Amino acid sequence: MKKILKLVTEDFKLYRKRNRFKIKLPEENKIVEVSANDVYAIIAFTEGFISSSSLELATRHNIPIIFVSIEDNQVSFTENLLEPKYSSIMNMELVKNLALTGNILLSSVICSYINNLNLVLKKLFPHAPHMPSFSKPFDDRIIHKIDQKYAEALSFILKVQQENVEKLIFTARKIFSLEILAFLLREGISPLIPISSYDKFFKFPLLSTLSLEFFPTFSDYPLMKFEILRSSDLKAIVQILHKSLSYEIQTHGRKTLTIRELIFSRVHGMITALRNPLIKYKPIEEEVLQKFLESL
Repeated sequence: MKKILKLVTEDFKLYRKRNRFKIKLPEENKIVEVSANDVYAIIAFTEGFISSSSLELATRHNIPIIFVSIEDNQVSFTENLLEPKYSSIMNMELVKNLALTGNILLSSVICSYINNLNLVLKKLFPHAPHMPSFSKPFDDRIIHKIDQKYAEALSFILKVQQENVEKLIFTARKIFSLEILAFLLREGISPLIPISSYDKFFKFPLLSTLSLEFFPTFSDYPLMKFEILRSSDLKAIVQILHKSLSYEIQTHGRKTLTIRELIFSRVHGMITALRNPLIKYKPIEEEVLQKFLESL
């Protein structure tokens, strides 16, 4: 699996050295070199310098560069320029089929999200309140209500003020959603496609909806496990989530994958289900989620 480079050090400098990225990190007083063949995407969380030659190298290898401001909920990125025709056809197919496939996938994703919430709460506290199911038709107010109940429960269990819990979970989920954004950009899929009214992360409705499948197991729980919910250190949050995505897990088919590989395969499955009304998406098996919770 290729790497996602995450630049969190202030005043970083990204250069090109032949077919390699050369990264200067003055805050840590070190220089890192990585082959472009080993890089999946680059995410810059802080201000820094990126040379034009490194941008050209990224373009040549179809490596999206994502620039993000977590506090301002702003993000920009380089486009997939290698196969614009393929990208356009893919996005047209998605938009055309949304009327048939969007609500079906959305219902599946929300059910999976509620199941994830209950698994995490029970892992933390056996007597945690059960998150309610939802009734159709769906709108984003349902998610808001569920999230409030979840934050209340976490505040009680972890003895952390609810306001702090909500802020840190929201930050963790935004950072996690960038992994899925990297996948969409690599595949030439627009994160702007309006699958639903749920649009919580960076004003990209498709990204926000697809990310729900993986909350809170892969986004919130690693922070709770390492007791980072009491901190607002962006670098620490990024590092813990990055590390947890490198964990290996055996799937239901007995295949060993990293969590990032598992997530990318699931997002691919969701996109396939959106494109083809005959394909039904199956959420992640509960057994796999349990294995991840136990592995941390």
